[in-house]
Amino acid sequence: MQLGSNCEYVLDLGNEVKRFSSEQELDLFLKTQIDEMGEAFSAIDKTFSVNPKEKTKKILEECAAHIKSVSKSVSKPKKDVIGNPEDFEMIEYIPESIGITEFISSYGLDSDWTQPITPKFDLKGWQKMAIDEYVEAFKKKGMSEEDAKIEAQNTVQSMIDTWPELTEIGNEVHAILEDLINGEEPRATPQLSETLRQSVIAQANMFIDGLKAKHGKNCEFYSEFAIQSKELDPNMQEILKKLGKNSLNGRIDLLVIDEWGRAHIYDYKVSRKIPGNWNETSNAIRREKDWWHSTKIRNATYQQAFYNVMLQQWGVNVASCNIVPIKLDLTYENAEAKATIKSIDKINFEPIASSIPGTTAGAVYNNVSHIVPVASAIVESETFRRIKEMHHEYFPSVVRSEERASRDADYLKDEHNGFWWKVNESSAYRSKGKYCFREQELSGKNLVYADTKEQLFEKIDKYVEDVKKIRASELTDLANLVVEIINGNGDWKDISKNISDSKKYWIENQFKKYLVQKWNFIYDPELNRAGYFIFSDNAGHTEIIKVTNKAVFDENKLSMGTSILGNTTEDMYIDRKHTLSSSNGNLELMEVMLYLSENPEFFEKNPITEIRCINPWYAQETIVTGSQLVKNYRDLRRSNPKVKSKDISTNIFWDDHAAMIYLANSKLSLIGESLVQEINPEIEFTQDWINAEIKSLRGRYDKLSKTDSPDYTDPVWQAYLYLQRAQLALNGIRLQNEINIGNWRSGVSPTGLNISSAQLSPSANIRFFADVHDQYVAEVRQKIVKQGLAMQEAFKAFYEEHGQIRAIGGEANWFRDWFKQNPDGTLHKSFTLKEPSEIQGAKARKALEMFLDTMWHIRHPDTSDEETQRAKEDLYGEYYQVPLTEAVMTKQLKESIREEGFFKGVWRSFKNKIKEVTTLADGVFAEDVALKQEFELNNARLYNKFELSNSQREKKLTEHGTGSFETDLESVFNQALVAYVKQDVSKKYVPIFNAMRAGLVYASQQGGNNLQDVITAFDKMVKSKFYGENIMDKNLQGIYKVLAVMKSAFSTLTLGLSVRSFLREILQGTWIGLSRSGVEVIDGVNMKTYIKGATHVIQEAHKNITNVSLLQQLNALYGMANYSLNNIPYMRKSNFLGIRNWSSDTLFLTASSPDFQHRMAILVAKMMGDGCWEAHSLDENGNLKYDMSKDERFKIYLSGDTSNEQYLYQKALYDAYLEEWNRIGYTKEDGTPLQANDPLPQAYPPKEGQRLKNHADLLYGHYDDESRSLLNDMFLGSLFMQYKTYVTAKMEQWTMKPGVYNTEHIKQQYDETTGEELWMITEYPEEDQTGIPSRRIVKKSEVKEGDLAQPYMTWQGDPMEGIAQGMWGFIKTIWNRDWTELDKMWKDPKRRADLILGLHDLIFMSVIALLLKLLFGKLIGEDDPAQVARSIRDEGWLTQTSYNILYGSVQDFPVWKVISSMSRDLNPPLWGSVERLVSSSAQVITGDASLAYAVTQNVGALREFQGYVKTLQDE
Repeated sequence: MQLGSNCEYVLDLGNEVKRFSSEQELDLFLKTQIDEMGEAFSAIDKTFSVNPKEKTKKILEECAAHIKSVSKSVSKPKKDVIGNPEDFEMIEYIPESIGITEFISSYGLDSDWTQPITPKFDLKGWQKMAIDEYVEAFKKKGMSEEDAKIEAQNTVQSMIDTWPELTEIGNEVHAILEDLINGEEPRATPQLSETLRQSVIAQANMFIDGLKAKHGKNCEFYSEFAIQSKELDPNMQEILKKLGKNSLNGRIDLLVIDEWGRAHIYDYKVSRKIPGNWNETSNAIRREKDWWHSTKIRNATYQQAFYNVMLQQWGVNVASCNIVPIKLDLTYENAEAKATIKSIDKINFEPIASSIPGTTAGAVYNNVSHIVPVASAIVESETFRRIKEMHHEYFPSVVRSEERASRDADYLKDEHNGFWWKVNESSAYRSKGKYCFREQELSGKNLVYADTKEQLFEKIDKYVEDVKKIRASELTDLANLVVEIINGNGDWKDISKNISDSKKYWIENQFKKYLVQKWNFIYDPELNRAGYFIFSDNAGHTEIIKVTNKAVFDENKLSMGTSILGNTTEDMYIDRKHTLSSSNGNLELMEVMLYLSENPEFFEKNPITEIRCINPWYAQETIVTGSQLVKNYRDLRRSNPKVKSKDISTNIFWDDHAAMIYLANSKLSLIGESLVQEINPEIEFTQDWINAEIKSLRGRYDKLSKTDSPDYTDPVWQAYLYLQRAQLALNGIRLQNEINIGNWRSGVSPTGLNISSAQLSPSANIRFFADVHDQYVAEVRQKIVKQGLAMQEAFKAFYEEHGQIRAIGGEANWFRDWFKQNPDGTLHKSFTLKEPSEIQGAKARKALEMFLDTMWHIRHPDTSDEETQRAKEDLYGEYYQVPLTEAVMTKQLKESIREEGFFKGVWRSFKNKIKEVTTLADGVFAEDVALKQEFELNNARLYNKFELSNSQREKKLTEHGTGSFETDLESVFNQALVAYVKQDVSKKYVPIFNAMRAGLVYASQQGGNNLQDVITAFDKMVKSKFYGENIMDKNLQGIYKVLAVMKSAFSTLTLGLSVRSFLREILQGTWIGLSRSGVEVIDGVNMKTYIKGATHVIQEAHKNITNVSLLQQLNALYGMANYSLNNIPYMRKSNFLGIRNWSSDTLFLTASSPDFQHRMAILVAKMMGDGCWEAHSLDENGNLKYDMSKDERFKIYLSGDTSNEQYLYQKALYDAYLEEWNRIGYTKEDGTPLQANDPLPQAYPPKEGQRLKNHADLLYGHYDDESRSLLNDMFLGSLFMQYKTYVTAKMEQWTMKPGVYNTEHIKQQYDETTGEELWMITEYPEEDQTGIPSRRIVKKSEVKEGDLAQPYMTWQGDPMEGIAQGMWGFIKTIWNRDWTELDKMWKDPKRRADLILGLHDLIFMSVIALLLKLLFGKLIGEDDPAQVARSIRDEGWLTQTSYNILYGSVQDFPVWKVISSMSRDLNPPLWGSVERLVSSSAQVITGDASLAYAVTQNVGALREFQGYVKTLQDE
């Protein structure tokens, strides 16, 4: 059953409560005997309101005054129109108005209003039915047919003769009730004996006391309350107009107004029988569903329904309708053949609630509310009218609820949408109609038939109107349910009784806490009708549920975009991480913010912990944190200054993380539990505090370990989730509800979750992951630099002492003498180092001493000096143990052969290396992959392969041999340092990633929004980027292990030391850099600064042979080029370019060094443009130094020259940077955070450095592990993108969905309408100038003298859009000849840049093609690419090289060229390499080619000599 779609009937029998979901169920029950009825309801003492009671009383006064003004002075008693005096009504005589009872017996049948709802009483029909029943009864007692008939006739006639007397008795009982309720002495009652009179008085007093207990001791009574309808349906008006009538009227026996202004209707029904035996008539109305209704029951139900809607028309909220059956126990006597009442044995009455608390009585209510319209009678307060007007001004293109009916009807009428269907001709139901639909939002079961489409569409229109009316009343019903349950009048699960079975548990979970713990509830009909359910506990916490009937996650297309700012701002300028989408749920929440801005007083005293918008009919929920709501609301106000809404104070919300912690504790309180740590306003909730609570919960409840199947209806899981969300809030992460984001596309853009990098993902939640992971990487880098600096200097000093020749290298071999060795010169099985005193050379001893001490403290950071000293005394103990990591192949061979001989040594080295290469996980020994996975599953930190117990270490040394492990202590140190720092830092980030996943799963499972694709992508990102594990299908991993070895080998052959690749990348990167700087894609990087920066990088290139160069150290700091965490050990290696230090990585320098040059050119150009380049230098030890005093951005601020107009701008930038450093937890050397006026540690915080990195990745490709797309890590993606890793960046560059991605930097903010600068004013409380300040944003012109103000600068990302999309926008605009829009687009810097870049790439490619044609003429005239290659090759190596370099430098400019080259023959590059190797080998074997020619075909470094070798071969 849909919420509010039917009125619930409740029969309260004292010790038992009977509930009925429909009229039919009530009808069936009322035909059974009821012996006793008792009171049920206690006072509502937990509910508070904005005093609607006085409002209701005022309305009733107005109604009474109106009745008085239109009534005739003559009032007359009126018997029951159906002729049954046991059911009487006193009506007021109002000219031109028809009484309810008369109307029901004459008009209003739902299928035809000209027909009666219940026909007038058929006395003859009733007599016949009654005589027949008595005849059968008497015959069973042994009478003959004739005697039984005579007796039956006499009995029935005697009953009829008593009716006048019964009427008088009923009048007297009625009079006693009226007098007592009015506080008067009961009038005389001649028909009642004194005994019965006193009994009636006693029962009446008990009845009145019961009403006060039920509705509150201060409830008020209105006896015999007359009411008249304000409005009738136009069709009904026409029907009554013929009678000279224009309204309905009636008199309510008793109207009770409770303490919250709600009306309760009580209707007295006097009878010698109880309601279940109201079957005096047999002329029931046969309905279409074969349901039979007693005339009397039907009459009573309709009568109350009319009272209900008439009161609602006057603005009174009706909470319940109640029948008060007054049963007379009679003894008859038959004197002189005339039946009379001998005695009245007993009079008994108790109320029967026919609709508590619902006000919508199913089909009856629907029909009545059509006749007497309710919705049009609802009058909004000025506040709500203003709120709705402002909301409509903010979102004018959103269809308002009152306009939705026609739209919905049109949608339902469209046959393609499947709402209605044709009835099969062979169906038994075809006789009912040709067309059919189901009333899904009403009964959910009822089928409606029609013979023609016209009839069908008319019925659909009526159905939509019915649903609209149901929706208008169901929120009031829900509020009444809350009131009743909170105050003990029902079980908390009753909240779901009007909800369909599939959604019951969901809605119960939404309200359980408030109902079970008896929270205070703001009961206000207008507020509740608008969907506001506001709860407050006694500790001053407020929670708001905004109920809507709209699909919460459906996005609205506003005039310019699909964010809440979409009325004024295009999506390209929206960062979805911080700006809410224009979904129905978010727009509803903005309405709540408007309400809060108009009514802040209560919430300032009772701050809000949570606001959520729910749709109980769809089981959808969206939750937005307080800080998000405030930010978005303020952004909405700033972008729409013409809307005169009020600002909102942050004081009405708890801090996000504190709110979540409180919510977690409140959930646990439902099961009598609590958080283990104390909660009070003085406590600072740190990440450690939250982690301790999470750990405690997991320790107490094993079920929390089952993260794959969370039960978020369980209070423990809910508390766990809130703690996780507190974790996120503390780190500035607010997960977003998202739609239309798939694995392979986002909307129409092909840059889906698997194709885009995390930093440029279409999913805001994945970009949050990138933010966190990038912060993790930056923190690891910083700690590695800090902790490894001294050791790095010690190694350099040792190398110099040893006589290092940098060009030769070979320093790694010098460490072998530091190892304990066997007499034969082999390494000792313990793989330990000597004591420093045994080593020759002061700097060597110092280096060894530092190595031992540093490694010991990295492994045991909390050990005391005494413990360290004891460790030193064990010469073969852990202090001297060298961390184990695999040696390079050449070293393994050398050491293994020395230890075991040639064949065994080679075999062992080969086996070890194969295992290492085919391990599809980072940072783990091949045999420990499963151990790593188990460790990380059970521990909140990363696995560290160097963290081995003594037994594990001995086992590895035994199995692999000491010769398999690295002896280059610089390399060992770098690898171990990275591993230990990663593990240590990961302790902070593992809980954050866990919390993010929990939030996403909850949003998908409980919120009703399917985020499964996002969750899957998130899991893969965490697994791949953070844990370093393989994400390929397990069934393919075995095959890939083999292919990975082949890929590695052929990549080395193809790209290793390739001059062609080097020169091509230099040219291509230069073209890209020049074109992008020409339109200033990155502020500060223009053509001038780019050329200057690129020139500097080229000039300094020779210094990069060591990692001590300024550029190398800047790269280490900002990670611009090839500086992923996995590459750090290699990149930190001093003199890695020495010939004897070469590795397989060195062979790729011809590919990686151009990439380094281009990316560093961007960084240097940016620094030059910003004025901070000169602030960087190397100190006397060759270490990077940033001197803030030389940074042009802060010079005036540091000088203290407040008279300079730039002072406040520089201060604002400094303050923003300082705040960011403290946000990410940076500490000075003494462990304290940065304070005002402290020097900044770097020119750019990590977030801004990452922005430059992301821009560089977009231009040159995602090469490192952190930024590579998931596609690269998949089986086919890895194979097809072997040499074209940059293809995903190209796709992003050309087809990216408009928006703001992870390119945030500090930027001055401007008013969107006037373009004027925004400034921030800081204000302290008048009573406490040291207290917590508040800040407000104003236009610069609004700053007054004396204000503590400065420019408003905040983090803002760069607007981005695919070049193709930008160009298409221009093309469409020109095609449509919209010159105004074209001018607007051209003035937009981003759109103009897209057009210029697209044209540049196309024109430049055309120019190069023309140049190629001029230079190489007929050589490239062939259509077959293979033939062109052969022709060029045959011209010699110079021609071949120049052509390949020039052509290759532009062939990847447009994305379609990249994709075309990849899909030309649908074979992965590895296949081509294998094919070429096999073919050339076969040619050598058959004598068709020389070995030299085959080598030039397969080795990239020699490929340019192919033509020359072929010429020699041919000769």
